Amino acid sequence: MHADNFIFNRQKQIEHLCSKMDRKPIITAPYDAELFGHWCLKDRSGLILSQKIFEDQDTVTMITPSEYLKEYPTNQVVRPSLSSWGYKGFSEFWLDSANDWIYPYLHEAGKLMKAMASKDAD
Repeated sequence: MHADNFIFNRQKQIEHLCSKMDRKPIITAPYDAELFGHWCLKDRSGLILSQKIFEDQDTVTMITPSEYLKEYPTNQVVRPSLSSWGYKGFSEFWLDSANDWIYPYLHEAGKLMKAMASKDAD
């Protein structure tokens, strides 16, 4: 029932976006891997959703971002804002006085990774 509802809502989302765009829309659905360990592997819900997407309809298809970029190489660049599935949609659960010390180090590590990735791309 939940899988059917998820697919139904994605179908409606795709129908709406198709009426507003000059191409097929891409909808990303990133999930915290922890959730798969706690829920999807304890039951078959993730498998059921995937099976229904592949077998029970033809509006929603699975595609990787790389495949989408091959089909549509020119795209608007966006910068998503910070959000979370946590309390109030922000990161208060993960950012408090017990762990805020690590964020400057994480930001620095991110800058280093970006620089290394740019260097390897050249």
